[in-house]
Amino acid sequence: MSGTQAWGFTDDRGTELGAARVPLRVVAYVRAGAGLLDLG
Repeated sequence: MSGTQAWGFTDDRGTELGAARVPLRVVAYVRAGAGLLDLG
């Protein structure tokens, strides 16, 4: 993953969020992070 492409997602409230590039690091609570890790 080069991190140079646009990136975005829709949160649990239906709000669309995005960034100019793919994030290099993710900060999460332990339970939420474990779920993300399971999904790849």
